[in-house]
Amino acid sequence: PVRIFVDAPGASDKDYAKYQEILAKSYNKWFTGTADVIRSAKREQEFADIMPLLQKGVNVEFVDHASAADIWAHILPWSEVRWKCGPSAGGCYQRRKGEIPDLFLPKDHFVLKVLSSGQLGLSRVGLHEVGHSLGLSDQYDKAKDSTSHHRYSSAQSGKGVMSSLKKFSCDDADGIVNLIDLVRGVA
Repeated sequence: PVRIFVDAPGASDKDYAKYQEILAKSYNKWFTGTADVIRSAKREQEFADIMPLLQKGVNVEFVDHASAADIWAHILPWSEVRWKCGPSAGGCYQRRKGEIPDLFLPKDHFVLKVLSSGQLGLSRVGLHEVGHSLGLSDQYDKAKDSTSHHRYSSAQSGKGVMSSLKKFSCDDADGIVNLIDLVRGVA
């Protein structure tokens, strides 16, 4: 399981439940979305070894204390997210040695969605930042100068969630398949 501690200061029980649902869906989308891409390409047989894992999805558990978590999700106003992540960021994933990794995500806000043409909001940014927590790098043009490995951060392969698009793509599925292969030690 992926154990998540959600820190959403001032959130109602309804909003807190919504944040948990969005985070769980975001983690699962990376696996079920990859399975969908494989099925739509009619390549199930080629990936038969990992299809059961992909179709199963991720067991997301929400914990009451940060000390029991694998990920600490901070749901904050956009101004605070920008302060934590940088002035042009909609959210970020931060991993510091010896500490629980952090996801900084914006609270959903109507004005924020309108001003960003739907690009910034908890669902959209959450899916992208969860991709980072799984080990995927940015795939948009500015990432060329980042600390990401050049193989996983090129403008040539920026057609999905890890780029600036909303839609889960073949590039995103390739990233998950490559990560699964790395973890399993399969070339």
